[in-house]
Formats: sequence, C-alpha cells, structure tokens
Amino acid sequence: PPMRSALALLLVGAVVWGAHWLHFARGDYGSLLRRVYLYVFTILGGVIPVMVSLGIVMYGVLVWLMGVPIQEAAGIHFRFLPAVLASLSVGGGLWAYHWTVVQREAEAFPSESRGLRRSYAYILAALGLGALAVGVATLVTASVGILAESAREVVTGPDLWRNQMALVITLGLLGGPLWGYYWWSVQRQSPEGDAGQPASLTRRIFVFAVLGVGALAGLGSLVFLIFAFLRDLLEGELSLTAVRDARVALGIVVAVAVFLPYYWMVHRQDSRAEALEAVRKGVRPRKKEVTLLVAPGGDAFARGLEAALGYRVNSLVWADPDAGRPQISEAEYKQLVGRIG
Repeated sequence: PPMRSALALLLVGAVVWGAHWLHFARGDYGSLLRRVYLYVFTILGGVIPVMVSLGIVMYGVLVWLMGVPIQEAAGIHFRFLPAVLASLSVGGGLWAYHWTVVQREAEAFPSESRGLRRSYAYILAALGLGALAVGVATLVTASVGILAESAREVVTGPDLWRNQMALVITLGLLGGPLWGYYWWSVQRQSPEGDAGQPASLTRRIFVFAVLGVGALAGLGSLVFLIFAFLRDLLEGELSLTAVRDARVALGIVVAVAVFLPYYWMVHRQDSRAEALEAVRKGVRPRKKEVTLLVAPGGDAFARGLEAALGYRVNSLVWADPDAGRPQISEAEYKQLVGRIG
C-alpha cells in the first residue's frame, strides 16, 4: 500500500510539474514569479530537507558513538536511515537542479537577480544562526544540569547529558559553517559595490528580525529566571535545584547574550554608513535635537553646522579658558553631519 500511494503521487506530480515547468513556462525568463519559485524551491525544497537530514544522521551517529542509545542493537537504532536518505536524496536533487537553473538565469539577468540572491544568502545565514543559537542554549542547559546534579548521579545515573552534547556538536557542525560562510559573504560586500548594501531592505529585515527575536526570547527568559529565583528565595527553598529547573531559560539568556550585542553593533554600523551615504548624495538627514558646546566667538562654526544640517542647533557656551574655536572644511562638515545622523 505505501508503494501504491507513492507511485500515484509520483505519476501525477511528474505530469503536472513537467507540463507546466518544462512546457508552458519554458520561455518565461526574467519574471519575478519565476525567480521566486526557483529560490523558494531551492531553499524550502532543497536546503532545509538536506540540512535536517544531515543533522539527523550526524546526531544518530554521535549518540551511537558517545551517547546513550535507546536501543542497544545497531539495526534498531539506525532504522531512521532509509527515510533520512530518501529525504536527503530528493532534497539534494531539487537543490542541485533548481540552483543550476538559478545560476544560468542569473547570468542572463544579473541586475534583476541580485536582490533575490542576496535574500537567499540572508535566509541561509539565518538558518545557520538559528542552529548555532540553539546549540549554545543546549550546551548551557546540559552544563547547568550536570553541575546541579551530585557527582554520584552524574557517574551512576543515566548519562543522558551525553545525548545533549551530541546535539550540541551536531548543531555546531551544521550551523557554524552555514552562518559563517553566508554572513561573511554578505558582510564583505561594500556599499559602493552592491548598491547600498547596508541600506537594503533585505538586510534591514534580517538584522531587525535577529534583534527582535533575540530581545523577546532574552527578556522572557530573564523574567522567568528572576521569578524562579524570587519564588524559591521567599519560600526559603533556594538551592541548586532552582538553577537546574531554570536551566533552559538560563541557556536562552546566554545564547542571546552571545549573539545579540554583535548584531546590535552591526545595526549601528549600518545606520552610520547609511547616514554618510545620504550626506554624500546630498540628502538631508533626519532632524535630530543637537546641542553644540562651543567657545565664545564660535558663532561661525555654529552657523556652518546649521547650514550643513539644514536645521537649527542649540548652542551652549564652553567657558573653559583653553576652549578653542574649530576651523573645519566643507568635507569635514559633511563627515560631522554623517556622524550626527
């Protein structure tokens, strides 16, 4: 019965897909919908099944080598392999075929395909970052669980923490190269070489999504940690058991603390680059409340800054005897405006 169902789906799917993709849409080059289809099937139909399948295989092998398998017989433990290998082969085939078509059409329409290829890189970087963050959280969770238990329980109990370490290694081996390669590839693209890369909508969505998800996860876990601590403290039951019970929240807080500051700095750098680019193109920056601390007689500098900004600034007198009066060029005014922006 499973073979009959699979063959029915295969025959119908092959006829429908082949008729539409190979015949009706064979000349539809350059359309946005076609490129969206290609990238969606490359990512959802190819990359994700391949990554999940590789992760399952790696985790299963590591659990067998260093963990605590549920079944002692290798044949029973590795019975997941047929389904995983099927998913890996189908996903890899979809990925290879659609990526070949993407590469061929990107050469014909380079300017139109640049945005989608950049989105593809950010999506893969997001998948790798998610795997790394989960790996860090799992590592902290397992470590706290080990430290909170007594030595006797760790040595003689069910060493299930080894399975967690196998999961940490799997997530690190999958997420690390994926995030490192694709994030490095988008970071090395200069604003001049990629039509304003820091200001692109795709990059903004990615950075703000990381900041938003990280802030929500970190704040929620931190609230739970404080609640658990105060609850046990007020009940007079504060001990390592409370730390063990809150180890998942602690792991999330640590994972957020590892990645969130870095992406906050990326956001700040992008904002500065965008402001400098706007000044270079002659676009007025967003109005801000600016206070200028200047020595007596520095009215000319204040007027020059106001002219460069396009709005008035608040001036305060710098009364120190050694305060000087800055003399800067027009280019330096533009740099100062960019820094204010």
